[in-house]
Amino acid sequence: MPGPWGLLSTGFAVKSLDDIITSAQNAQLAGISPNLNLNAPDPLAVATVVLANEIASVWELAGALYNGMNPDGASGDQLTSLALITGTNRLPATAASVLATVNVNNGFSQAAGTMFATQAGLPGLLWTNLAAVTNTSGIAANFQVTFQAVATGTTGSIAASTLTVIATTIAGWNSITNAAAGVAGTNSQSDASLRLFRQLELAGNGSTSAAAIQAAILRNVQVANSPLSVSGIQVGAAAGNSPFVLFLGVTAVTVYWNDTNVTDPVTTLPPHSIEVIPYWAGGAPQTSEKNAVSALILAQKAAGIQTYSGPGPSGGPYSVSITDSQGIAETIVWTFPLSTGVNITLNVKVASGFSVSATNVQDAIYGFVSGTDHNLNPVPGLTANWLPGTTAYISSVIGAVFTIPGVLNVSNVLFNGAALDLVAGIRQNYTLGSITPTFV
Repeated sequence: MPGPWGLLSTGFAVKSLDDIITSAQNAQLAGISPNLNLNAPDPLAVATVVLANEIASVWELAGALYNGMNPDGASGDQLTSLALITGTNRLPATAASVLATVNVNNGFSQAAGTMFATQAGLPGLLWTNLAAVTNTSGIAANFQVTFQAVATGTTGSIAASTLTVIATTIAGWNSITNAAAGVAGTNSQSDASLRLFRQLELAGNGSTSAAAIQAAILRNVQVANSPLSVSGIQVGAAAGNSPFVLFLGVTAVTVYWNDTNVTDPVTTLPPHSIEVIPYWAGGAPQTSEKNAVSALILAQKAAGIQTYSGPGPSGGPYSVSITDSQGIAETIVWTFPLSTGVNITLNVKVASGFSVSATNVQDAIYGFVSGTDHNLNPVPGLTANWLPGTTAYISSVIGAVFTIPGVLNVSNVLFNGAALDLVAGIRQNYTLGSITPTFV
């Protein structure tokens, strides 16, 4: 492109290789002779191109450094370093895990990390025990042991009854199997997710705003099986109740607030109150999850602001007594949304030469709705769109299926047997049930 190049008021313009060669040739013709032969294989022409390539690499580096100062323009390791400036760490890859049943003889004893098994047909993917296995019962017996994939990443997913091969024979170890599917591993956090994660952490630096409460809950409890410690906060009188352990990852948090002196006619929130509505798939909160969410709310909300759980469809208001570092107890109330399952049927037409399966359709819809694949494994870079209080639109499902290469048409989409969008109350959300595509 024509100049100017470099740092401009509109950004940084990188000088291209062609522009560098043209500039050099124009200078040679003006400064040496207008009759120079600047076409290869003339030595001067070849030397000009060689040097221009080196100069172009410097221009490209300068452009990358400039763009790397913007989180929306940086990527990879550069984005990782940029996020660290504001204290945000890229989430590392995690390893898959599964609860297995091992049968061992009396007297068997092995330390953690010394037993290795594989799935049938996957000899290259090793799994190892996270805890020691010792049998002093006097007879051969079964033990429930968590096994973890040695390698991290999403390749370490595992279906039920597939971890059946003892990879390294150990005397007294008779068998292994897993009755249920395991928890899939995750890849290192994607660039898109890290950008969002950084924004949430920055929003969380405020101490009492709705955005800060939302960010605190998402930041601290979105990773399944993660310990959570809230400084100065405990449940009841037992300090051992902190840290808390979250069994399911929070995927969305909605925070309503009323800062007026009258009751809000839409949300029904009383004066000077907040209502926190976290959501995750997999059922109602367990005790530890109730404690963790309640502790985070108390740690973030302003003094004198009451918590609230309103009427209408919901999975239940939860009330937990939290004791702060001064020994003062306060009851924290919040809402878990009522989840309504949606069974989807649809017709899909595929172009000739393309192969589209029912699983492809299910993954596309799950990816848009919940940010996961059809097995509820998180997909890096995707976010959930069916959140508490949001309408489930048929048109959005159609759009999701059209992202599959080769799909020509999507028709006759029904939600629970009807061609109607589903409008959720503010304390209600829709979750996916069955997805049944018919290929026409």
